[in-house]
Amino acid sequence: MAHPRHGESRLPRRPAALVLAAALLAGCAAARPQPEPAPVRIYPLPRAEVEAAVRDVLAREFPGRRIFRLQGDAPGLYVEVTPPPSPDADPRARFVEARYVHRVLILPVAGRTAMGEAVQGYRVEVRGGGNVEDQAALNARLRERIHARLAALAAPVAATAARPRAEEPPAAVPAAPAAASDPVELLRRLKRLRDEGVITDEEFRRKKAEILERL
Repeated sequence: MAHPRHGESRLPRRPAALVLAAALLAGCAAARPQPEPAPVRIYPLPRAEVEAAVRDVLAREFPGRRIFRLQGDAPGLYVEVTPPPSPDADPRARFVEARYVHRVLILPVAGRTAMGEAVQGYRVEVRGGGNVEDQAALNARLRERIHARLAALAAPVAATAARPRAEEPPAAVPAAPAAASDPVELLRRLKRLRDEGVITDEEFRRKKAEILERL
C-alpha cells in the first residue's frame, strides 16, 4: 500500500469523467435562457378616465362606502369594507369585527408591444389586507370587475419591459380670445388699420366715435 508523500492531499481524487460532466452541467445551466417577463396590461387612457372608472366600480361593489384617495408614490383609490358575517362562521368570531381594505393602485407606465411599438398609459394593481378569509378571492373578483370596466373604454395593450414613467403635467388652458365686440380690441384694430393706411384719418375718427358711443 502506497503512502501519500509529505505535502500531498489525502482527499480522494475524482474521476476525470465526473469532473467533465459537472462542468458541462454548469455550462448548460449558465446558458439557459431566462424566462421573458409576463406582459403587462396597459390602458391608453388619461388618468382622469381610469380613476373615474375605478371609482365607479368601487361604488357599485361597495355601495354606501366612502372611497378615499391614495397619495404618495403609488397613487390610487381605496375603500374599507366590513363584510357581513358568514352564517357558517364560528359564533365566537362575531366578537371580532371583520375588516378588509381594498387598494387599487393607478400607475403610469410605458413599454413596448410584441411588434416593438412604444405604448404608454396606466396599469392597475389590486391589493388588499384585513382579517377576513379568502382575501385572494376578494382581490380577484375586484380585479376582474375593474379590468372589464376599463376594457369597455379602451382595449388594453399587452406590453413587455413595462417601466414606470413620469406623468406629464396637465396642459394649461389657453386664454380665451378677446371677443370681437370688445371695444378696446376694436379700437386697437381700428388704429392698426389706420397706421397701415387701410383707412383714412377721417374714417378712423368716425369709427372711433361710433365705438366710444357704445361704452
